[in-house]
Amino acid sequence: MPMRPSHALRLAALGVATASLTGGALLSTAPESAAAPPSSYAVKGIDTSHHNHDATGQPIDWKRVAQKNAFTFLKA
Repeated sequence: MPMRPSHALRLAALGVATASLTGGALLSTAPESAAAPPSSYAVKGIDTSHHNHDATGQPIDWKRVAQKNAFTFLKA
């Protein structure tokens, strides 16, 4: 048995209203996800791979790194 046009229209309106309310609720409760700037980090360190060098192309000076940083993350 086919649906009457007025019944189909009510169902469509209900679907649109539900989607609008649900979408609005989700957007209004979403937290901001801005990352803190690196200058505010409490721990200082570097992230490097075995093939990395410093900005001038020289090998990394690990003694200097140890003096200036709290940690180093190595990716092999």
